[in-house]
Amino acid sequence: MRSRAQRARCAPDYLGDHSPMKNSKWIAVAILVLALGLAGVLFGWSLLPDGAAAEAKGTYAPWLGTWILIWVVVGMTVTLAGYLFAVGTGKIRG
Repeated sequence: MRSRAQRARCAPDYLGDHSPMKNSKWIAVAILVLALGLAGVLFGWSLLPDGAAAEAKGTYAPWLGTWILIWVVVGMTVTLAGYLFAVGTGKIRG
């Protein structure tokens, strides 16, 4: 029976390289995540009517629900970007 070290050396190459990402890549992905969150807010501003128009049409509740979901997603993107930035700067280990 082979030892664990021997089995690890015989691992197939198709499993990929598991070396950690460079710090600049973590920071670049954090910036990309923030840009996607900003894009969500911009799409909301450009595609959704204003609150007064939604209330006049009787669609205020779906309008409000959509904005709540947009801001929840923005909160998640800020949280994820903060984590990615912390890993990229070495504050925490990923």
